[in-house]
Amino acid sequence: MNKKLAILSLSMLLCTGFAASCGDKDDPSPIPEESMLIGYYTGTTVGNSIHFEGLSMPNVTDTVFVRAAVKNSLNFDVEYRSSYWGTATFENVSATKVNGVYELAEATGTISMPKRTPGAETVTYNEYPATLTASTIQLLPADSGRGAAYSFTIEANLGERAGIYKLTLTN
Repeated sequence: MNKKLAILSLSMLLCTGFAASCGDKDDPSPIPEESMLIGYYTGTTVGNSIHFEGLSMPNVTDTVFVRAAVKNSLNFDVEYRSSYWGTATFENVSATKVNGVYELAEATGTISMPKRTPGAETVTYNEYPATLTASTIQLLPADSGRGAAYSFTIEANLGERAGIYKLTLTN
C-alpha cells in the first residue's frame, strides 16, 4: 500500500510540474509596431526637375507598397507605382522611430520611367538609378479617420540632358 501511495504521489508531482511548464512562455510574442508599416499608401505625386516645378497629373493615383524584406525582419522592401511616372523599387530599407514618426533610411534602387515620344503609339521604358530619400510614415490613432500620414521622396538622375527628377508622393 505504501508503494502504491508513493507511486501515486510521484505521479501527481510530475503532472503538477508538467502543467506548470505549460505556462505563459508559450504565448506568442507581441507584434512589433514596425510591422504596422506594412501595407500600401495611395496619394498624389508631385514632380520637380530643371524642366518643370510642382507637376502633378490630375486624376492619377499613385501607390507605394511597403512589405517585409525578410520574414521576421524589421526591414522593408518599398515599391512605388505610378501610371505616369513609372515604377521604382528599393530593398531592405530600415525604419527608425523619431518623435512618433518613422523615418525610412536612405536607400538606392532603380526607377523604370516611361519615355513618351510625341506621335508614337507605344511607350518605352528606361531604367535609371534612384534614391529613396527623406521618406516618413506616421501611424495615426484609429479615431483620426486615416491610418497614416506619409511622404515618400524618390530622386532619379535621368542623365545629363534630363537632369535629376524629384518625385514626392503624399496623402
